[in-house]
Amino acid sequence: MKLKDETIKFMENAISTAQLVGVATLVIEPNLLRGIDEDRTVFILQDKDVPDMEFGSIGLTRLPTLTSRIKVAENLDGFSIEAKAAESDDENDEEPFARSLTMKGKGLKVEYRCANPHQLISARQAGPKQMNDKMEFCVEFDDHAVEMLQKGQAAMKAETVSVISNDGVTFELLDVNNDVFSHQFADDAVNLTGKETTKFAYRYPVKTLLLLFKHASEGLLTVSQRGIMCINVNGLNVYVLPQV
Repeated sequence: MKLKDETIKFMENAISTAQLVGVATLVIEPNLLRGIDEDRTVFILQDKDVPDMEFGSIGLTRLPTLTSRIKVAENLDGFSIEAKAAESDDENDEEPFARSLTMKGKGLKVEYRCANPHQLISARQAGPKQMNDKMEFCVEFDDHAVEMLQKGQAAMKAETVSVISNDGVTFELLDVNNDVFSHQFADDAVNLTGKETTKFAYRYPVKTLLLLFKHASEGLLTVSQRGIMCINVNGLNVYVLPQV
């Protein structure tokens, strides 16, 4: 079956975003996109504006391979992608899914074998299906905040950064001697639950946070009650778990 342009565009955007943030596996299900990195510290979870796919679900691994095969074909006349659905497996009672994709262009046909999304989900390689932790805080940031975080990382050679809300919202980085680099990047946080408190402090991998800040769709981050940070990248929700 031939994929709609909307489906192809969404899939390419999902793959590009996943590669950007180090997510190696994606599962696209009805009304749901999800994926998680190997260290289980970053995950993508999108349950809005996910196009319906005629074949049900699809599991995508080897993302650089798929990207390169799409790029070979997409600039050719008559470019299209066709999906071959897996045969029904009544014994396992699995929902339908795509077994393979075929990229086509004038004089070209190149195939890509998909992963079984049900196996990825069973092996917990697809990431969470829903966000059970309620978002509590919201903070705005700008290009200057991104610049200062980058300079702080370069100056301190730190692996983590603390985001602290207490009379202003700051980045705090420590070097090996516990010298501190601190920059206030916002006047205050907003409590999304209606409570008065805006105080929190959580630590994250600085390279991951810097990458997300640089590619954020808008200058906004949200933090959950347990410290899970969410930043929208390319229109998709990317979550970062706090460090212990």
